[in-house]
Amino acid sequence: MYWQAINQSLNWQTIPDRNLLNLMAFKPSSISISILRALLFTGLASATQAAIQTRDGDAITIDQAGAWSGLPGTNDIARWNNTSSLVNDLATSRTWLGIELLNTTGTVVISGVGTLTLGGVNQGSASGGYPNNDSTIDLSSADLTSLTIQTNLALLANSGQIWNINTGRTFTHNSGTFTRNAGATLNIRGAGSVIAPNIAVDASGIIGPWATFGTAASTSYATRNLTTNQIEAYTYTTANSALDTLTSSTTNYQTGASGAFGAATTFNTLRYTGAAATISGDYTANGILNGGTGILTLSGNATIGSTNELILSAPDSTRSIVISGSISDNGVNPSKVIKAGDGTVTLSNANSYTGETVISRGFLNVTHSEALGSTGVGAGTTVYTAGGGFLTLGNNVTIAENFTFVGGDPTNLYARMLSTSSGNNNTITGTITLQGQLRLGTGGSGQVLNINGGVTGNGNQIVFNLNSGTVNFNTTPINLGGGSFYSDQGGTINVNVAGNIWNGTTLGSGSRLVLGVDNALPVTSLQMGVNYGTAASTLDLNGFNQSVTQVNQASINPGIITSTVERAGGGPATLTINQTSTTLFNGTFAGSLAVTKSNTGRLRLGGASTHTGDTNLTGGVVEILQAAGATLNAVTLSNSTNTINLTGFDVSGLSVGQSIAGTGLDGNTFITAINYGTKVITLSRNTQGTAAAELRNLTFGSLTGSVASSTVNLATPGGIEFGHATTSTSFGGLKGNQNLSLNNLATNAVALTLGANNQNTVYTGALSGSGSITKEGTGISEFGGNSTHTGNTTINAGTFLATNTAGSATGAGSVFVNNTATLGGTGSITGGNAQSISLGSTSQLMIGRSHNLLSDGAQTLTLGNSTAVNNVGITVSGDILFDLYGTDSDQLDLFTTGTTDLTSATILLAGFDSASWVEGQTWKLIDWSGTAEANRATAGIALGTTGLNGFNFTQDIRADGYYITASAIPEPSRALLLLVGSLLLAYRRKR
Repeated sequence: MYWQAINQSLNWQTIPDRNLLNLMAFKPSSISISILRALLFTGLASATQAAIQTRDGDAITIDQAGAWSGLPGTNDIARWNNTSSLVNDLATSRTWLGIELLNTTGTVVISGVGTLTLGGVNQGSASGGYPNNDSTIDLSSADLTSLTIQTNLALLANSGQIWNINTGRTFTHNSGTFTRNAGATLNIRGAGSVIAPNIAVDASGIIGPWATFGTAASTSYATRNLTTNQIEAYTYTTANSALDTLTSSTTNYQTGASGAFGAATTFNTLRYTGAAATISGDYTANGILNGGTGILTLSGNATIGSTNELILSAPDSTRSIVISGSISDNGVNPSKVIKAGDGTVTLSNANSYTGETVISRGFLNVTHSEALGSTGVGAGTTVYTAGGGFLTLGNNVTIAENFTFVGGDPTNLYARMLSTSSGNNNTITGTITLQGQLRLGTGGSGQVLNINGGVTGNGNQIVFNLNSGTVNFNTTPINLGGGSFYSDQGGTINVNVAGNIWNGTTLGSGSRLVLGVDNALPVTSLQMGVNYGTAASTLDLNGFNQSVTQVNQASINPGIITSTVERAGGGPATLTINQTSTTLFNGTFAGSLAVTKSNTGRLRLGGASTHTGDTNLTGGVVEILQAAGATLNAVTLSNSTNTINLTGFDVSGLSVGQSIAGTGLDGNTFITAINYGTKVITLSRNTQGTAAAELRNLTFGSLTGSVASSTVNLATPGGIEFGHATTSTSFGGLKGNQNLSLNNLATNAVALTLGANNQNTVYTGALSGSGSITKEGTGISEFGGNSTHTGNTTINAGTFLATNTAGSATGAGSVFVNNTATLGGTGSITGGNAQSISLGSTSQLMIGRSHNLLSDGAQTLTLGNSTAVNNVGITVSGDILFDLYGTDSDQLDLFTTGTTDLTSATILLAGFDSASWVEGQTWKLIDWSGTAEANRATAGIALGTTGLNGFNFTQDIRADGYYITASAIPEPSRALLLLVGSLLLAYRRKR
């Protein structure tokens, strides 16, 4: 299923089914290095991958596009099959990744005047469309296929190549030159024949330390039979030379012995054939090959021989090499170290050679900070990743080397090209240059790689496979130009430097990325999740601001965008989404995070976000998605399409963004579009069924889109919309000056709950539609617009202030004030015809914006419609709060032809400017002249405040309203004071 998911997402011909190469983890403290394999089963990243270009039957030159399904390029495989032309003229020089012959009708001949350069192929599968057995020249298929090249042939610099020729097949290069470019290595394998008269043999009798023949324990150095020109394994004069007899710099020796080299040991090459062993003593060499049955450790110091190359060949994971002594130049020329073969070579000492380090194939494990020799001009390390070259760092090294990674991952090996093998503080201070994709990671949990020298690679991609470890980018920015930044495995990426350049950030399959500065990421797209993994990923702003051009998802579980801490000066970090397109994000915003949506695009949110900062809408639309889960019984699918026709079913409750599962559907599929008219559903993935197949128990996941802890700041018209199936959602609060419709896109009512974040907010826009409002939380929610929504307004907690200057702050529905909540303000609350305005017995009706605050002055609140009186019912059963001033007071105006019930109301007062109050002064607190006397019940009104600032108050219930009158409290007389004093004295004496 995993491979099938990747195949669908990239629309490849098929996916390699072989085991992926594994990285090796090392324990430097061990006497013999132990190898821990970490399977790297991670997938897709949108880099340039190898293509199979098939030769057609036309008799034209093969450097023309018309001769192929597509003209082969540097990262492509040239394939011949049973319909391909056998005659092939190369008129100009070309570079290919490799050649494969598959069921041809005869010998394929390539001739011409150009030079054909081959680049090496990493692991693949013939059945998957990629060459078998990692081969550059692949004649391993079951048919008796042969190849003849009669033009110049070259091995690409630094590449590690395999020519795989099966039994009964022949590869011949009998015309033109053969060139091994610097750093290249070659392994020839298979029981077939390679005839190559133009491949030279050196004075020692081998092609060179860079060329080997065979596999596993049979791997040996290659030679050319001078009679037949066939390439074959070198035959040694002595099968098992003693270690103290290796004294000729032009001789190739073979030994299975362990112990110590003799004095002045020197050889051209040494092939080791014994069990795991350590050999001590110093030596001079051009090549070392482990053809034994275990790890070979060389503890003495090495001097590079006259070829100025020390080539270390480890054929596979069983036959590794450890160089624990130092490596130095020969004193004549700068010399290089080249790693060949698929196994591992470990460099664990300080080395002084001044040439380049080349990893043409396999693993080079570096466990000493100076293991890669000089860092001067002409040094540096090249890793040829297209041939399966890998670099690992361990033992907490700090490397000043400059690295170049060449070739990318053309045949989808999915292995880490740069990784750690051990240690929690491995550091690269040199530069990293990419000439192709780089897969970067760690060997496991707790391992850390610091990259301080920056990464450059215009148009190339970094893929992170962290395996639960950590990678830190410090000091110097990353510049990938048009390339991308892609993570699809658990672990943490810390980006602690600004000024980075790339095009698109992807976090999937449990990835975690943490910012260390403002705008650590370039202002580009952010994709959460990958379509072949469902583990949630995390972007942590970590108290820093970040802008992106869009946020989208490619998984049913895209993860979290959060800020786990506030900014250094306090307050939330801000994510600004400046998008022009329509995208979907069903993950959550969380933590101390504010979100600003700008520009003209549409962002669909289907997750229950918990972020505490504001959600600011300054451009475009945020669409809130909610939908209940559902199950349908039988659905007819089209063959291999990404649509389902649900004719006959009710799709009104379905929403874009819902996950969808069922037989014939990938488990990481969600809805990307719905045509509610035709009932055609578009999916994020292709179906896997056959035509007219019946799919049963089709299950749709739920969506819970909300921002229940965030205040929505509506600063742009139409900034919030509700999806077709959304009937309820929550905002932490609402502020801003733009209008909001409480209808969803299907024109159905939406119930909006506000206030749970307990913040004080001011909203001056107008609510419309048929939806409702529920106020929760302890904060003050002020509504200053002329709202027309027909749903109810329910106030369960905190304070709701109506400060509108026209119309109704609560629309045309009923208003309910429950618990100890407060309804107040200076505007009007009309209610609709036959609706009600009802305040419970423990609630409060506060006239004005506040109570007992002098700064507000006398204010008026209106219940009912003063301009078009209707029959709204008004019931106030709790406290009504008024402020009194010198000659004025707050006032409640009531308008209705329906019932007015104040029988359980209690009047509470606060007073200001009482020095100007006079005996008999009267204040009108309630004007109910706009109500019908027959429908008005006021007899039970109670005056809860009877004295204030030296005055007593009495209530006066009149035909037009409710009044109170002040009377001064008289001061006590002199005689009364003397009498009280005498009584107190007598009482004291009596005791």
